[in-house]
Amino acid sequence: RLICPPGVEVEEFIGNQSRNKSPNIVSLAAFNESQTVAVRLSIAKRLKQNNPLAVFQVALLYTNNACQRRLRVHTTAVPWASNLRSVYDGADSTAVAVLLAKMAANRCLTVSVEESLKMTFETCKRVVGNFRQLLSDKHRGGVSMPQSLAVLPLYCSAVQKLAMFDPSDSRDDRASCLQYIYQLPSTMCLKLIYPHLYQLDTLSDEHGQPVASGLEYFPPRLHATRKSVQSSGLYLLDTGLSLVVWVGEMLSHRVILDLFDVVTFPEIPSVQIGFPKVSSKLSARICTFLSQLQSHRSFKLPILVIREDNPVASTFYRSLVDDLSQFTQSYPDFLKKLK
Repeated sequence: RLICPPGVEVEEFIGNQSRNKSPNIVSLAAFNESQTVAVRLSIAKRLKQNNPLAVFQVALLYTNNACQRRLRVHTTAVPWASNLRSVYDGADSTAVAVLLAKMAANRCLTVSVEESLKMTFETCKRVVGNFRQLLSDKHRGGVSMPQSLAVLPLYCSAVQKLAMFDPSDSRDDRASCLQYIYQLPSTMCLKLIYPHLYQLDTLSDEHGQPVASGLEYFPPRLHATRKSVQSSGLYLLDTGLSLVVWVGEMLSHRVILDLFDVVTFPEIPSVQIGFPKVSSKLSARICTFLSQLQSHRSFKLPILVIREDNPVASTFYRSLVDDLSQFTQSYPDFLKKLK
């Protein structure tokens, strides 16, 4: 049950659940700490001016694995604003992008894929257009967005390339993608939308190690495009559901020996599950980095090592969502349509 402040109503619950007679109650077949439920709210009447916070309360009634009934209650207070610019400046691009993906998944069940894609694009276009109206005339050129939502067009373009929209994918793959979008937590869902691409053969000793702030020092992320991938390199693609290591055909013999304990590229297995552990500094760096990535997940991700010349590498290329695909446009073309 979701309890909203006066003036706010539940418009829609987004996800795999059944609605009850009450508009603010849903029933879930199963639920765990890694799942999320998205809610779309509407403001029915003006909020109280003397209270700068809107308080929401969520109550979850469930049966644990010991067959005991439990009630867990979460209360949160969020600021509200009547100024549209304040709403834009305080927006969370990750939350907005994941919500748009979940809304698109919901539409796939009631309208055609084409209509769902069109609605996603039109929503992004309205967000950009409304912000443009807040700017002065000299700043209205191009696709202008506040710093908080600077990457939202990039994520909206990537949402349109999800497997659930791809007619070339099997029904099982499309249904699986839809369920993952419904249930994954925001951080993992975002990686499913826009995978993280890293170059591994240039890792230093500091990468993957904790720093003073308590966080890990990660290597720079690359744009998810074929232009970022060179045959002379070794790359990692984090899709949120798997870690894919791509081995370039022109990778140096020294790196091949340090990582795979063989001398030439053809000696590397064309497909390998798990990353090999070899007694070398570079291998230790990569294994440390992979371990750090795994430590941030609620379950361990499979690691797949593929060679550039293997047909399986096509799955790697398909996840480079900035590029033009058979059924969708590239990110630069997407931006041109937003202007």
